[in-house]
Amino acid sequence: MGKKKYKLDFKPEYDFSLIGIASHQNDYRLSWALNNDLEIKLVRTKDIEIHNKKKNIKQLFSLYSFFHEDALLNYELVNNYSETGYLIPELQNIDFFLKITGEISIDQLNQLIQRLKKTEIVISVFKIDPDSLKHPEKFIFE
Repeated sequence: MGKKKYKLDFKPEYDFSLIGIASHQNDYRLSWALNNDLEIKLVRTKDIEIHNKKKNIKQLFSLYSFFHEDALLNYELVNNYSETGYLIPELQNIDFFLKITGEISIDQLNQLIQRLKKTEIVISVFKIDPDSLKHPEKFIFE
């Protein structure tokens, strides 16, 4: 009798909401506009560093963060594009991602999306299901 092999299928659950933003502006101009329109205080932090195994290169993506102490929500604005390629190549029409970590209701998220759509330099806004991405683990950074 041969050995039995078992395959463990593990699909992690992601505890963040993700919004895609299309804008022709630079990251610092978008963060400034979001700070004004959403009444938050995004600040530039250390870039996200990802090793692209296919191209064997290091990619850096700008990151702006703000922790809202009253709502216990963490906002992170990530650029989808760097000089060496895209963070999420299958979403090249998205310029930025707004990652929100913490307890946020669907109504609150929809209200936030409506506010983002009214931001003058934002072209379009998309709610993104992290499970629909090929590599959602790219959004797990320290």
